[in-house]
Parts: sequence; C-alpha cells; structure tokens
Amino acid sequence: MDIEYLVIFLHDKPIGKLWLEDKQFCFQYTCVDTPPLSVSLPVREQPYLKDASRAFFANLLPEGLAREAIAHQLRISWADDFGLLRELGEDCAGAVRIFPENGSSRRVESYEDLTPDQLANFVLNLKAEPLGTKKMRLSLAGAQTKVPVRIHNQQYSLPLGGAPSTHIIKVSSSHFPDTVENETFIMRLAKNVGLNVPHVSQLPLGKITAFVIERYDRIVTEDSISRLLQEDFCQVLGFEPEFKYQGAGGPSLVDCFKIIDDCSFDTLSDRDQLLKWVAFNVAVGNADAHAKNLSLLYTPDGIRLAPFYDLLSTSVYGSSHDADFAMTIGRSWDSLKITDEDWGLLANDINFRQKAVTRTAFGVYERVRATLGRTLEEYEHEYPKNQTVSDIVHNIQNRLEILLNPQ
Repeated sequence: MDIEYLVIFLHDKPIGKLWLEDKQFCFQYTCVDTPPLSVSLPVREQPYLKDASRAFFANLLPEGLAREAIAHQLRISWADDFGLLRELGEDCAGAVRIFPENGSSRRVESYEDLTPDQLANFVLNLKAEPLGTKKMRLSLAGAQTKVPVRIHNQQYSLPLGGAPSTHIIKVSSSHFPDTVENETFIMRLAKNVGLNVPHVSQLPLGKITAFVIERYDRIVTEDSISRLLQEDFCQVLGFEPEFKYQGAGGPSLVDCFKIIDDCSFDTLSDRDQLLKWVAFNVAVGNADAHAKNLSLLYTPDGIRLAPFYDLLSTSVYGSSHDADFAMTIGRSWDSLKITDEDWGLLANDINFRQKAVTRTAFGVYERVRATLGRTLEEYEHEYPKNQTVSDIVHNIQNRLEILLNPQ
C-alpha cells in the first residue's frame, strides 16, 4: 500500500513531511537548515515516529462542534486528524502550511472582495457551511465557528488558495448568548487593565453581530502580508488538545511559567504579563483560561509570549461556569476561594516572591475595578447597550468585593 505524504511548509519553504504508520503520526524534517516547527520538535535528521509529533499537528485543527461541522461538510470522519490536515492545511495559525505531496491541491493565492450583503450572508451561513461555499482550505484551532478574512481599506475579502488573512471573524456560541459582546467587552477591559491584547471590534451583519479580531501572527504592510510562527502552550509541551485542561491531565500554571523561563527573550516582562493574565481571569470569572489560550510568538526579535486572546467571562452564564478555574492557583480550583497561602504556593513554584505575586494580583483586581466603568462607557458609546454586558459588569463587581475583602 502506497504511503500518503503531506508536505509541511514553514514561511512558504518545504521543511518536512508527515505520514501515517499503523495510524500513528510520523514526521521528519527534510531540511535541517530551518527553524524548528515547535519547541517540542527540535530539528534533527531522525524522524519523529509513533505519534511523537501528533500533539503539534492536532492542535492546528478546530475542535468540538466546529470540527464536526467542518468534517461533515468535507465528508470525512471528524476523528481523522490526518485527513483534516490534508484538507485544511493551506493556511494554519502562525506560519505553517500543509499540502499533499503531489501538490495537486496547491492553488493560486487570491482574494475575493465581498459586498456588505455578501459578507453578512457568508457569516450567517458559517454554522451550516463553516468553510463557505468556496471550501476555503484553512485551519483555525479552537471550538468556536470562525473564518479568516483580509481587511484592507475597510474592504473585507475572503482569502483563497491559502492566501494569508489579517483578521478573524467569529459568531456567538450556540450554547451561550452574546459571546460576541462578552468577548469584545472583556478584551477591551483587558487592554484598559494593561494586558497585551490585539485590537477587537464588533461588526453588525443584519440579524447577527460578529466579533472581529486582528491577527497578531501576521505582519501587514501596504504591499504584503507575512506570517509569523506561533504555537500554543499545548503544542510547546506536547499535549494533544483533549488535554488542554489541567483537570484532564493537561498543563498547569507552573508548566506555563516554565515555558516563559525557557523560551522568552524578555522573561521578566512576559512573566509579569502571564501573572496579570491569571489574576485578570480570576477577576472577570473566566473558567476557560486553559493552556491552548496561551501561545508563543516567534517575532523578528525573538520568542515572546503572544498577545492574549479568547478572554471572556464564563461566570456570567451561571454557577456551573463560575467556580473551577482551568488551572489551579496553589491548591485552589475555586477562583473565589483563593487564599494568600495559595498565592504563596504559586509564587514558590514559579520562583516569584510571595509579596510580589500578591501585590500583582491585587493590583490587577484594583485596576479592573478602576477601569470597569470607563470600559462600559467606551463600549456603550460604540455599540448598542447589551444585557449580557450589563450582567458581566455586575458580576465582576460582586467578584471584586469577595476578592478584595478575603475572609
């Protein structure tokens, strides 16, 4: 039986090949003069056999209902990682691209400009046809339905043939109301608090409102769009996406801080940002702050902690989304029951001084409280008033009362 190979491109240069043996992933660098695809896959001549590379490649793919819908549209099994990579690999997160060895799927890169009505129809149909009628062959990780676009001079265009995009559009979750408004508000709040986040906005499209986020893994000039390599923390550590939560055996905060220590060229700044991210998620009630929501970005200056993304308040949706954090702080899973001792245990594990950790955490809480009203004013100046956003503000105020006045 002939072996099917997929060719792995990095920055438009072929650097390796991927294939299956006994249904297990095998990867080999075909070029040793290349940056590594991942911290977990150093460049070497010997192949990575027996699924040693699977975590990196599986984390490039969509998850959950978005994955099921895409697999249904492509008429392949939702569990077929290799088949999905074959079909979707023309433009992945970061600078990785994947093509069949024969190159038959490589197409001319182009952009299709959309009128406002065409864009609205395209986004409205995403859940039924997540790749669009054009079957754009691209892969965006995560569980939400989303589509990449190029925005240039306020013109929205679909990237075809693997052309790079500049922004990502998402629609609200089927299970939770107003996640677009939720994420827009929380991301704006994060920026006002001092976290490094991309620019986000809301886009009214007829019956729905979409969430638009600028891609941080692209460098855009007037004449070109170039890709930056990035990898999420599950890829760095070699965890497959089903293990993204610590409670499922996935990475812990200690693991995440060690990545910064081992990889970042500005360790102090990135450690500070990561600690503020932890405290911010506690303050806003984000129980979904798992390791796939953190990434390394390979910039021209070196490896840095990527801007934060997928920030929202899950606690606004009720008690079942309020208590357990995605990763423990000290011994505590419950974000409203974190004690000074828990912060101290975390500080000890990540080589911080306890007073510095506590000061940073409470400083973030105070900053959230100080900027919450201003963020709401900014939001309602730009977008219609929204009940979920109002509920989020009230929820955060209640959380801060508890966090800033521990018993």
